[in-house]
Amino acid sequence: MEPMLSAQVPRNLRIHASLQIAGIRVPLGSFVIALGALLIGGIAIVTGADPAPTIQRLTCAAAIVIGLREARFWGYGSGTLLLMLCTALLRPGQLELRPLLVDLPPEAAPTEVPQLRWHQKLEE
Repeated sequence: MEPMLSAQVPRNLRIHASLQIAGIRVPLGSFVIALGALLIGGIAIVTGADPAPTIQRLTCAAAIVIGLREARFWGYGSGTLLLMLCTALLRPGQLELRPLLVDLPPEAAPTEVPQLRWHQKLEE
């Protein structure tokens, strides 16, 4: 395909993988996370773990992971936003303030330097 004929698909038109369960569309990533938590919880309970705390911990963990994965901040996904923050913080010397030196021509320089009131009081 020639570069003149290609165009990037706008962000709001991109297709995301989803699964339809009982007439409701569920994001595929969220479904896989919930299914994985269910599988890990089932294995833990079968091997002898206490059911109530296991279910509570896995439910909280799955909810946090799904929330972070599906959340949008300023139009960006949490992974993209985290990557942008890391690259901004790891960039060396970009946030340092350096003094700005400006050379003025002689005609632009003031003829008399104004003194502040407290300078005048010190001289007296």
